[in-house]
Amino acid sequence: MLDYGAGTCGFINNARAESKIAVDLSPRVTRYAGPDVEVRVGGSECLTDLRRGSIDVVFSSNVLEHLDTRKSLLELLGAFCSLLRPEGRLVLIGPNYRYSFREYWDFFDHRLPLSDRSISEGLSLAGYDIVELEPRYLPFSTRTRLASEATLHLFLSLPRVFRRPFCAQFLVVARPRQREYPSTSLRQGELRDPR
Repeated sequence: MLDYGAGTCGFINNARAESKIAVDLSPRVTRYAGPDVEVRVGGSECLTDLRRGSIDVVFSSNVLEHLDTRKSLLELLGAFCSLLRPEGRLVLIGPNYRYSFREYWDFFDHRLPLSDRSISEGLSLAGYDIVELEPRYLPFSTRTRLASEATLHLFLSLPRVFRRPFCAQFLVVARPRQREYPSTSLRQGELRDPR
């Protein structure tokens, strides 16, 4: 499991996985990571030596909106795709611009306005199929009363209909697109009717 933008390691420390990797730009990540977590300080360059197709889950929360360009977003999504096993999953959480446009730019380091729709399109361009999409999954800022793990767990246990009005962050779960290849059992020159 890979947590990209691990921050205080709240997700990766609590995840159950045979192997856990936390990647973050801040060297403070080393203070927060549990003893069973491999820490890599830096950005996407920290991914280059990982074996292709070796990761079951890539998780990233509140990171993509900090990237400089759409091109860098597509490159990062492509890097994640190459690391994932064919049955692997990419889990993304981020502020949904459609529901947080008033507060979105209050964060100095927000650069890309992303919504559930735009991230879905980006994922498709990067070679993913969407497995699950929740446009309103969590409240916009983690600087709320929901910041504690116990309160967050209680909030998520509520039915979606009660949570939805308070939420302005998306959740997207995607998998590498499964490509269909022509059957190799046909003899050369033999065509199968597509109907």
